[in-house]
Amino acid sequence: MEITPDRIARIIGGEWIERPEEAISNASVRSISIDSRTLCPGDIFWCIKGERFDGHDFVEQAFKKGALAAVISSPIHSCGEPGRLIQVGDTLKALQKLAKSWREMHPCPIVAVTGSSGKTTTKELIAKILKQRYNCLSTEGNMNNHIGVSLMLLRLEASHEVGVLELGMNHLGEIAQLTDMVKPKIGVITNIGKAHIGFLGSVNQIIDAKSELLEGMGPEGLAVLNRDDPYYYILAERCQNGVITVGESEKADLRIKKIVLFPSEGRTQVVMKVKGKTLSLSLPILGRFIAYNLLMAIAVAMEMGCEQKEITSGIADFSPIPNRMDHQIIKGIHILNDSYNANPESMHSALSTLFECKGSARSMAILGDMLELGSQSECLHRQLGQWLGHNKRVDFLIAYGAQAKLMAQEAVKTGYPPQSVWSINEPGEIAKLASSLLDSGDWVLIKGSREMGLDRVFADLSELIRVSNGFKKKQWDKEERDQCSII
Repeated sequence: MEITPDRIARIIGGEWIERPEEAISNASVRSISIDSRTLCPGDIFWCIKGERFDGHDFVEQAFKKGALAAVISSPIHSCGEPGRLIQVGDTLKALQKLAKSWREMHPCPIVAVTGSSGKTTTKELIAKILKQRYNCLSTEGNMNNHIGVSLMLLRLEASHEVGVLELGMNHLGEIAQLTDMVKPKIGVITNIGKAHIGFLGSVNQIIDAKSELLEGMGPEGLAVLNRDDPYYYILAERCQNGVITVGESEKADLRIKKIVLFPSEGRTQVVMKVKGKTLSLSLPILGRFIAYNLLMAIAVAMEMGCEQKEITSGIADFSPIPNRMDHQIIKGIHILNDSYNANPESMHSALSTLFECKGSARSMAILGDMLELGSQSECLHRQLGQWLGHNKRVDFLIAYGAQAKLMAQEAVKTGYPPQSVWSINEPGEIAKLASSLLDSGDWVLIKGSREMGLDRVFADLSELIRVSNGFKKKQWDKEERDQCSII
């Protein structure tokens, strides 16, 4: 990192518990670590207090693994290394302060991506393209919160020419704080939906929260927005400078002309008009939503000076992100694994993709609770159930969770065949039921909020299908299925 523990202490306003040896205070720091399990010799261990853990409990372990020093906010009585402890009032605030300072030392342009859904896919597409031309740092995994973004900024090096960071939030003020740290040149908002409405209270509050990116960039920033989003005009009014738009609207700067899904090949073709030219590109993922993610990535890439060949090469390097509309074919059964997360808009989008892909084939939806919807949760789950009941385009519906059960009940009330709907409370039983109903050629969608653990259901179902040899129907007989019926 080209920084010493002593300089870090000065930046964050920390005090050494005891004067350290010069070999410690002036050593070169390898990295910042908040996890003693993955810490490497030469790291500084940062004690973060979480809901389920407290880093202060692992300081001794961190020193045994070679940590240079530890940043603490609570007394440590048992480590025996007072000359390696830096005391601060709040370790999280200190981490953010260091990250902001480190960002100021590395003034490469950064692209910040946020939105209610699709931000990770958009971030990955942008990074894949930019890496064809630049040394690019991009968010890894789900490091998009106040801790993760800080750690990503601290990975900036003098050799980095550009950064692509994902910004997440579930409360007002969080995007503003992250934007102040990141100081992005380009801000991307994929869309506005009801994700986290339980924390924010209303769509207006969600708009305000996402707009913090636009307002925080200042007059020199450039925004990339979804022209088809129903809240586009509100967002555009809050931009202090330039705006680039994408969408099917004739007014969009980058316009979607046609979207074609190829279900058997697991890809989506997007025909678009960019700067007067018609381009056709394909991505190995199914869904019309991907067109917006793709055009936003192209808009950013063009603004950053990338040429068409670099855009094409970057897209060719893209692969589906695990648990996000990941299409698998196992013994002729098509599974769309979208178990990473769920909100009302993404649920409708995923189901619509299922309907379009299956054609005349049979289909199944395994749907879990959509979380963080607060007082609107019951209403939004029931609305989804009504939609499913009216269109009747899923042959089998399996609900997992208390809220998903309300969705299933509402589907039956509005016309869904009750003999084809089940509510299951034990996730381990879902794969058994599903495998007893499925045959080659069927399509399955698995989707729910991350905390519902439907990725495990996908793994169990995949395994059951693989090992089945003509006797899978016995794994869950009719009597057992009837016991799980919602009626």
